[in-house]
Amino acid sequence: MAFYFLENKEQAEFTVADMSAILVGLGYAKRNGARLKRKTKKSPTFVNGSKEDLFKLSVKRAAALRVAFPDLSESEEIISDEPLLPEILLKEANRLYLLKVVQQINTAYENNLFDCCALMMR
Repeated sequence: MAFYFLENKEQAEFTVADMSAILVGLGYAKRNGARLKRKTKKSPTFVNGSKEDLFKLSVKRAAALRVAFPDLSESEEIISDEPLLPEILLKEANRLYLLKVVQQINTAYENNLFDCCALMMR
């Protein structure tokens, strides 16, 4: 998880409490914070960050993870001439607000804003 945040969010340092909260948000059971912090300090995978209680991946481990997962930080680019939702389907419905929503969905999809596109489709 620390590697994901380093590569995709450009967040090199983290606190144990932040990572624990993310795990709970993903549906995992709440961890013992003191034990997790103690194990993180002892682990050769992590080094101390710029402030107390901040940690980051060791350079050696980050390099090994980049080799193991080379395309983790790459964005998927959609190459298509067709829109996600054809506007012609809604032009006959004579509902201007639906046509605008479809245009926004297609624009989000074309610009690789997949989360935005999914929310608009809901």
